[in-house]
Amino acid sequence: MVVVSPALWDTRSVRSTALLPLSALYACGIRIAETLAGPPRRAPVPVVCAGGALVGGSGKTPVALALARRLRLTQPALDVHFLSRGYPGSSRGPLRVELARHDAQRVGDEALLLARGGPTWVARRRIEGAVAASDAGAQLLVMDDGLQHHGIHRDLSFLCVDARYKTGNGRLLPAGPLREPFHKALARCEAVVAVMPSCSASPTQSGALDEERLRDELVAQPARSASSPRFDHSDAKSLTNALFLITTR
Repeated sequence: MVVVSPALWDTRSVRSTALLPLSALYACGIRIAETLAGPPRRAPVPVVCAGGALVGGSGKTPVALALARRLRLTQPALDVHFLSRGYPGSSRGPLRVELARHDAQRVGDEALLLARGGPTWVARRRIEGAVAASDAGAQLLVMDDGLQHHGIHRDLSFLCVDARYKTGNGRLLPAGPLREPFHKALARCEAVVAVMPSCSASPTQSGALDEERLRDELVAQPARSASSPRFDHSDAKSLTNALFLITTR
């Protein structure tokens, strides 16, 4: 029996190759899920996604926090909310996260981290969370993960990549760490975010997130400035063709 482990995903070993038939079945499942999902629904407000192509941590949550901080710097009046699936919490949502009331068992660890940076909503069906956030006054949503969630339209997507690990052995689950072929994920994104290992580590590895440091170390070169007093679905593209690099001192 082949045991799947992170080490197995580092190289194209014999053990990894033995799992390729299962990866082929997984690829079929991806195509079926995409077909059944139908066309994505557009949220009432723009949605900016910090997503990844690999299972596990690739720095999506720190990038989502940094993106929101930068948006607030360029648009101080913009009411930015976070949107998360809330994995592995039990709540199906839509639910606004309250740090004083909710714990990781209810809303998941990542939602609690996001809630420290701004209003945060969890919802298994992201479009329902987007509608609830919009009703509560959100003008733009930063969605943590969700690149493979086909039920909601994304106005702008950033592909987060661990600068050291990259794509592992480049194979689909379970032979490799990829949720989908990397080129397909890349084709749906407007920019790539290279995340240094210490930023992409899990909270238990890296300790509490320092949002100020993440903001200061976010280097961006937007294609055109976001000068509108309010973002809408069209000028959300003002951040396209940007390359973000998060580093640590």
